[in-house]
Amino acid sequence: MSLPDWKGLLKWTLNQVPEAPTEVKKPMSKEDIEFLQKAMESVHEHEKEVKDAAKVIIEEALNKGETHSVEEVLEAFETMELFYEEHPGNASSVHKTGMLDALVAHVKQAKKETVSAALSEAAAKGPLMIHLLEMRPMVHNTPVEPKLITTIAAATRHCVEAEKRFVQLGGLLYLVQCTSKVNPKTKEKAALLIYHFVNLEKLNRHDAQRIQMLNTVRNLMPLDVAEKGIQYAEVCINLFASAVLKYPQVINKSDAKKVADQLSQAIENVEQLESAKETLKEVHEALNK
Repeated sequence: MSLPDWKGLLKWTLNQVPEAPTEVKKPMSKEDIEFLQKAMESVHEHEKEVKDAAKVIIEEALNKGETHSVEEVLEAFETMELFYEEHPGNASSVHKTGMLDALVAHVKQAKKETVSAALSEAAAKGPLMIHLLEMRPMVHNTPVEPKLITTIAAATRHCVEAEKRFVQLGGLLYLVQCTSKVNPKTKEKAALLIYHFVNLEKLNRHDAQRIQMLNTVRNLMPLDVAEKGIQYAEVCINLFASAVLKYPQVINKSDAKKVADQLSQAIENVEQLESAKETLKEVHEALNK
């Protein structure tokens, strides 16, 4: 997890004299130097935060050192999650740092059956899915709920047996419920997994009707791009588009047009969502046929 000696690199750069004698060396202003130094210091602070977070997770999992509060452990997991998202290459060394063993230990402590099911050849047929869904009450309306949905998605997507089992166990209805919750992350993660099933047409007509796709999209509204972000808006619009285009037989056209108009209005002045605007145009065309 080590980073270059940015301060040393900065000092070396500032001391370099241009090779061409005709060039005039213009020193950096004091303000620019101070700005860069602070930027480099923030990099080192971030590295320390990551190391401290890893230490908390490992100590708590392996019962080393002091016992940390639940809030401290959750914050540490959040830091490490962001670290691996921003620097995917570091995930390749997760076993060398002891992080992998710590993660397995945490899962065992929370739900021992989950690990054994994950290692079983029959995992896709139900045990892992059952154990994950049994954890729903434990994470209800907590910051951990979006992470549970992400884990369920990882254990479900692109495995035909697991996907069927998930639907049979009422997993889709759980996701629909999550779209009406307060936490935007919970809503977004749930919408992403619903989108997977809808976009790839993995639902029969009965299941598609049960989840009431237009109501699910309404649960995600209003978009409020300034507050919830670009990605949230994209997820919502993509889910709506896939519902209309892939399952037109269970969609009320009149209601869908109203939703399409509301979504178009919500992103009308957002330049970063040009692709989403094109998607909505395609939906409008399909609804007007």
